[in-house]
Amino acid sequence: SGSERRLVADPGPDDPLDWLAGIHERIRSWHSADSNGAWVRGDGGSAKEFAADALAPASTRSPEVLRGEVETARQIWRRVPVLPPAQYQALLVQISERCPSDRFRFCSLYRDVPYRERSLTEIEVHLDRVLRFVGASAPRIRRIFLGQANALLRDTGELLEILDSIRGRIPFPDPRLRAHERRVWLETHTPSANGFYAFVDAFHRPRPIEEWRALKEAGLRRVYLGLESGDALRLRELGKPLDPEQAVAQARDLHAAGIAAGVILMTGITAPDDEAVHREKSAQLLRRMELQIGDQVYLSPLVHPAGAEVERLQRSDADPIRSATELQRMRATLREAVGRGVPIATYDLQRLAGRTPRG
Repeated sequence: SGSERRLVADPGPDDPLDWLAGIHERIRSWHSADSNGAWVRGDGGSAKEFAADALAPASTRSPEVLRGEVETARQIWRRVPVLPPAQYQALLVQISERCPSDRFRFCSLYRDVPYRERSLTEIEVHLDRVLRFVGASAPRIRRIFLGQANALLRDTGELLEILDSIRGRIPFPDPRLRAHERRVWLETHTPSANGFYAFVDAFHRPRPIEEWRALKEAGLRRVYLGLESGDALRLRELGKPLDPEQAVAQARDLHAAGIAAGVILMTGITAPDDEAVHREKSAQLLRRMELQIGDQVYLSPLVHPAGAEVERLQRSDADPIRSATELQRMRATLREAVGRGVPIATYDLQRLAGRTPRG
C-alpha cells in the first residue's frame, strides 16, 4: 500500500514436484489453445502470439531445470547472505566471504566461519559466472549489492579497483544525466546498473570523508549500518562493540560524501520493562544522524535462535504477539524522530521478506 509492498513467505504445497507438474500442464494447455482462448493484449501482433511467446519459456521450466539452477546458484554464491529488503532484486556480487565480527549474541549466521577478502582475480571469475547465470535476465539489473556481510571494510584503494573492474562489465550511466535520460540509458545498455550498495559496520577503522567521496564517485549509492539500538548498554549486552556516537559520525560522514544511509534497528531485544528506554534512545540517536530523503530505516524483530543467548532475555520474550506490539510502538516513536521523508520498513529475518520502501 502506498510506497510499500508486502512480500509474503508461502510454505508451499505438500508435494512441490506434483504441484509444479500440474502448473506445467496448465502452461502447455494454454500455450496450445486455439483461437477461442481468452488472451491478454500484447504490445504488438495478435494477443495470442504475444501470450504464446510469453508462455513458451515458462513451459521449459521443468523440475529438473529448476533443480539444476538451484545447484548452480549454490556453487556461485555458496550461501546468499541476508540482504536489506530494498536489495532483494539487486545483483549480488560477493567481494568478501562471511563476516569479520562473528560474536554478536543475536546472530549466528557466520559463527566460527573465518572472514576472507576475495582477490580481484577471484572477483572477476565470480562475476563472469554470475553474469552467465543471469543470462537473459540481464536487462533487469539495476543495482549491485556487494556481499557478504561487511564488504566495505577493506582498504579504499582495493575497493576502488574492484568497483572499477565491475563497472567494466556492468557500466553505469553518467551521473550528470537527468532522471529520464538515465532511465533511457539503462534500458538501452545491457547489462547496466545505477549504483553499488553494501553493509558496513561503524566500529572498525573509520574512513575519511574524502575516501567516501571517492567511493561515491565510483558508484556507491547507499551504505547500510547495523545499529541495532541507540542504547549503549543494550549494545554491550548484545555483544556489539559499538559506541552509538560512532554510528552518528558514520552517518554524517556518508551524508557529507553524498552517500545515503540505511539504518537497521532491532526490536524484541530487551525485556518488556526496558523497551521504552530502547525506543527513546534509538529515536534520539536517529535525530542526531539527521536522516534525509534517500535514507532508509529498517526494524528487524529478534527471531533468530541465537536470541536465547542475549543477556537478560529469555527465549519466551521473543513471543510473536509481543514482538508485533513492540514493532508498532518502535515505528511510531521513530516516525516522530525522522519525519515523513524517510521510509521505515520491516526487515523480517524469519520470513526473509518484509515491507520494502522504494529506492
